[in-house]
Amino acid sequence: MAADQQRIEGFLRRGVRAGYRRADEPTAAELVEDSDDQLFHLVHYDRCHILHPLLPDRRTDSHALRTRRHTFSLSCGVNALTDSNFITRQLFKDSY
Repeated sequence: MAADQQRIEGFLRRGVRAGYRRADEPTAAELVEDSDDQLFHLVHYDRCHILHPLLPDRRTDSHALRTRRHTFSLSCGVNALTDSNFITRQLFKDSY
């Protein structure tokens, strides 16, 4: 996967040198992260979205903790396949 990302970044750099793209535009990694965030937002708030049933149950906390990106319960990773799942990655994003 890293090789593909390097090829895309190289393509974008060549576009800057050729004058087709401005140097201050977002990188490919930033574009992907933004589109992932938009998709997770759509899945989270649209109950009719096809990925919505894949979301875990909502948590029920009786105490106030710091705010999170979502209100879903977090589960422990089962295996490498579920850890690389889009929904799992988005649930644990910024959960330091």
